[in-house]
Amino acid sequence: GATLRVLAVVPARGGSAGVPLKNLAAVGGVPLVARAVKACLRAELIDEVVVSTDHGGIAEAAREVGAVVIERPEELSGATASSESAVLHVLDHLSDVPDVVVLVQCTSAFIDPGDLDSAIVKVLDGTADVVFSGLETHEFLWNAAGAGINHDPAHRPRRHGPRPRLPRRPAPST
Repeated sequence: GATLRVLAVVPARGGSAGVPLKNLAAVGGVPLVARAVKACLRAELIDEVVVSTDHGGIAEAAREVGAVVIERPEELSGATASSESAVLHVLDHLSDVPDVVVLVQCTSAFIDPGDLDSAIVKVLDGTADVVFSGLETHEFLWNAAGAGINHDPAHRPRRHGPRPRLPRRPAPST
C-alpha cells in the first residue's frame, strides 16, 4: 500500500504578550523552537517538520536543526491568532496533504519523541481520530487578576497535613 505521510507543525510566533520571543528562549542552551523540532525529528513516525512563524530569528533557529519554515502572514500572527489557524495556513501551502498532522507546541520544553510516536500510532491504527497530551496538576492556579482558578485563596487547605505538635519548652531554672 501507499506510505502514509505524517507531518509535524510547530507554530512559533515572534510576538508574545507575556514573554517577548519566548520561542527563542534557551532551555539547556537550546532555543525552545529548536528543542521542539529536534524532538519531532527524533520521532520515528514523523516524516517532516514545518515551523510556522512570523519572525526571522525563529525561522533561522528552526532551519538550523532541520525544519522547513513557512512564513506566517501578519493577520495570522497577532495575539489572538490560534495554533489551528497556523496549521491550516501550513496545509494550504503544501502540495500534498499529509495523512496525519501533529501539532507540537514549542513551549513544552521536554517533548518525548516516544510520546509523539505513541500518539501517532493511535491515529494510524484507528484507536483515535485525535490525540491530546496534557498533564494533570494539583497545584494552585491563579488568573492574571490574581483570583484563584481551582481554589479559594481565602480558604486554602494546608499543604503538609496537620500542624505538628511541638513540646513545650521547660521553664528555665532560676
